Parts: sequence; structure tokens; C-alpha cells
Amino acid sequence: FNGALCDGRCRSSTLPACARAEASPSMSESIFVYSRLRSVSNEVEVKPPGAVTVKNVAFTMNGVFNEDAKQADVYDQAAAPLVERVLAGFNSTMLAYGQTGSGKTYTMLGSEEAKANLDKELGEEHGIIPRASKQLFAGLRDGQTVQVSYVEVYNDSINDMLNPSYGKEKGMNLPLREVN
Repeated sequence: FNGALCDGRCRSSTLPACARAEASPSMSESIFVYSRLRSVSNEVEVKPPGAVTVKNVAFTMNGVFNEDAKQADVYDQAAAPLVERVLAGFNSTMLAYGQTGSGKTYTMLGSEEAKANLDKELGEEHGIIPRASKQLFAGLRDGQTVQVSYVEVYNDSINDMLNPSYGKEKGMNLPLREVN
């Protein structure tokens, strides 16, 4: 996750970031920003729970995880509350944003070994998506349904990750709409 998704209090950055959005009249904020720093240079200072300073520029987030953070801890803080909101009937979105190689796939899916063993019990290396799926399906009540989208936005194209052949078979990507 590189970059920060802003809630009006932060500025764009080159820090790894993950944002979750919640729509709820009882919440004082509807966008939460988390950053997972894989390597901290001497130009980056982390001040838990959510402050990061890069080259003397301060960024405030809801939470910051260092490279030693466990997948379960990242999930429990950044994603589990979203699944609870979905189970309560609200729409939720989690967005991983960043440049290639910044750790988005690792955080969202887990290690290569964990991805190869998605059909087994959750392990330490499983990421946000397998953990959210388990929590979501365990929490659904009889008759309750859920719709899930898993997309990749890359070079102004949107790819459906649940049906990756869509763009190949149709010769096009999912439609991209701009809202003014």
C-alpha cells in the first residue's frame, strides 16, 4: 500500500496506506486511513498509534503498522470492524493503494504459501480477504445475502479479479465512469 487516502486531514504521500470507508450515522468519521510500513528509513519516524513523519512532514492516520505487524493485528484493527458493519447492513469498502511491490497483495491475500492453502484453516500468514471471508460467512444469518466485488485498478483500467477472463474474452475492461 503506498499513498494515503485522505479524509481531509492528511496529505497525499508515498507511505504505504490502506483505507476503509464506513457509512454510518453513528460514526464520527466515515473514512479511516491505515499505513503499513515495510521498511523504515532514517527519514521516516513512526509515532504510534497513527502519526508518521517523513522528511519533517507529519501525517496523521488512524493507525500505523510496522514491518513486524502480524496479519491478524492488521485485520483486527483495519478490516474486522468493516465486516461487522456489513453484517449490520451497511455498505463497506476496503482499498489497498500503492505502487508495484509495495505489499498490497501480501496484506490483502497473504504470503504465497498462505494463498496456496486458502482451503485450509486460517494461518498466521493469511491476509485480509481470507480473514474477512471467514468472518463474513460465519456471521451471515439465514436468508441474508451479500454481494462482493474484487477489482484491480491499473493504468486507468478496471479488472474484475473474480472473473479475470472478462477483459480477455470481451477484449475490454470493466467500464470506467467519471463523476463530476
